[in-house]
Amino acid sequence: MTHPDHCRVRLLEQEEVTVPRIREIYRIEQQAGRVRNLTRATAHSAAVWQTTTKALQIYDALRCVDRRLVDLLCLYTSLLNGCDYCVDDAAGEALRQGWQPGELLALGEKHADVYPAATVAALRYAAVLVKGGGAVDEDLLVELRRHFSSDEALVELTAVLSMKNFWNRFATALRIPPEGKCADPALRQSLFDLSRTLAD
Repeated sequence: MTHPDHCRVRLLEQEEVTVPRIREIYRIEQQAGRVRNLTRATAHSAAVWQTTTKALQIYDALRCVDRRLVDLLCLYTSLLNGCDYCVDDAAGEALRQGWQPGELLALGEKHADVYPAATVAALRYAAVLVKGGGAVDEDLLVELRRHFSSDEALVELTAVLSMKNFWNRFATALRIPPEGKCADPALRQSLFDLSRTLAD
């Protein structure tokens, strides 16, 4: 049995990994600073590691949805799902993409007072998908279509949000520890606190 605060699977060291390609990723990540806890957890299964690694390539291949918006949506979804690992990860990426701390903390406020209409519609969609795809109604789709008019854009948006819900559930179920990707400890803690509030 593991302690409630500890990861539910061992975070593998490089010498424990038998798949050459995964060992190479360990080497690359180590050169960048440290091997991510997510890598060390998924390394238990070559099938899971390969599938999830390929899925993450979507973020670099999007054509219709702005990357900065994606980062905000990933953070908001993670806040709603109460996933500390993904909140830390998404906040770090959002800061890297130019979002300001106040703009991230404003995810706990009334969105229409803070963000452009397209962002508000996407945030509404994110919140509904956290509850499940069956909760998407026609009024919301009409609103989304005002800002994401092509099928390609809607498919990309839906895929990104659905994938983030998967990662939230994966990391939370296994209690994968945050990486400290958000370099501002006070902001990170404020976002963790906000997540608890939003989840209630």
